[in-house]
Amino acid sequence: MSLRSEALALSLFAALFSAAGPLAANEPSWSFDEHPQPYGDQLAPSERDRLRQADDLDWPRRCAARLQTAFAVYKAHYPDYAAGAPTDVALKQWMDYMVRLGSNEASGCVVSLLEVAIDDILFDEGPFPDLFCGKLAREPASEAEQHLSALLAKMTEYAETLNRDAVEAFLRLGEDTMTTRFNPDIRYFLERTLAWQTGKPLSPEFREIVIAQMGQERLDDVEKAYGRNDLRGVIETSPECTSWSDEIVPKEALNVETIWRR
Repeated sequence: MSLRSEALALSLFAALFSAAGPLAANEPSWSFDEHPQPYGDQLAPSERDRLRQADDLDWPRRCAARLQTAFAVYKAHYPDYAAGAPTDVALKQWMDYMVRLGSNEASGCVVSLLEVAIDDILFDEGPFPDLFCGKLAREPASEAEQHLSALLAKMTEYAETLNRDAVEAFLRLGEDTMTTRFNPDIRYFLERTLAWQTGKPLSPEFREIVIAQMGQERLDDVEKAYGRNDLRGVIETSPECTSWSDEIVPKEALNVETIWRR
């Protein structure tokens, strides 16, 4: 990544955690439904060129400059958006909107930006034993854990929209490590959702593992929540996390595709 792209990525990441106050004083809440992101034929030829140039700037990651350019295009189409508001607040609300919108190139970039930040802190400062089972397992014990917990909370927020990019990224976080291991009911909801989104059914082995781990009654509850698209409800009612780091086997011994999905 170029120095410029790295700087853009840092500014975008900072915006994700800005205080989301009102976009402007004395202005009603902005409706992204009434002011959707322009795509395709709604873009001027010059705008399409700018987006292609941003792709080239970011290659091979294609994220930071692309997001900044897509945001600039949005503001060009809706000049009243965020008039007088801090740039980081406006950018944060736009990025959150892109994720809520569903899986798209911009949302994939937002989620990727967040996932890279999580991976970096795990690599640089981790592990943080028994911290996250789909929700916090304990109170953060250090500044690094507080930082990671904020990142995980943001990824959880995005996964709760059921954006496919976010669901996939959230699942990757839940693979057995010293820091993270999802409760089976949370893992099941996410895998069930991704199976529907990708058209790849859950394996019989996976269902057997889930039933054995959480019981038929909880499985029935999670299925009902799945019907309501209610990941938040599953997380809130999931059992308390239990310690697991002393049980973890070397990661190379795991075959996640065989265990969870076929």
